[in-house]
Amino acid sequence: DLLKDIKSSPELKHIDVVMITASGEPQAVLESLTSGAADYVIKPFDPEEVATKLKTRLTHLQQTIMLVDDDPAVQNLLRAKFRTLGIKCIGFDDGMVAFDELSAVKPDLVILDRILPGLEGMAVLHKMQESPEFNDIPVVMLSAKRDNKDIMMGLQFGAADYVVKPFNLDELVLRCQRLLERAAISTNQVQAARV
Repeated sequence: DLLKDIKSSPELKHIDVVMITASGEPQAVLESLTSGAADYVIKPFDPEEVATKLKTRLTHLQQTIMLVDDDPAVQNLLRAKFRTLGIKCIGFDDGMVAFDELSAVKPDLVILDRILPGLEGMAVLHKMQESPEFNDIPVVMLSAKRDNKDIMMGLQFGAADYVVKPFNLDELVLRCQRLLERAAISTNQVQAARV
């Protein structure tokens, strides 16, 4: 009930809620997640595992996605979906403009359409791979081109993933979340090694 109250409040609904409970019944888990819980932990639990989950989630909330697609419907759909997950999503509809803004945006992930005005998606990806400043940013290519040759080219050019349009929204978001989590873990390991 408290979770439902939090999620129905305009002032509080942005807060992530992790449920910790002894009830592992599928119905209880499903009800919590559909009511807006960010995660569900069943007692007894490993405190270190929960701490790692929470650290990753908090890092996730500080992450930014650069979305480069000239289709306003795709931009609006993805922006809204990532916003509900607490992820900042900055959109561009021109490849050259997006590349020029990489330094300012500092994205943790780029979703890049293959066919773009200004600078075509593969060219943006190629320029990113050639730049030491941007070559470690994971890129998810979006394309209506579903030929294996096109997919292989995108992956060989350095894309972390390749998603064919029309895409399943939840699947795309899940793929992006996994890449963001890997990036967060990698960043945390680098920072820990420096200390």
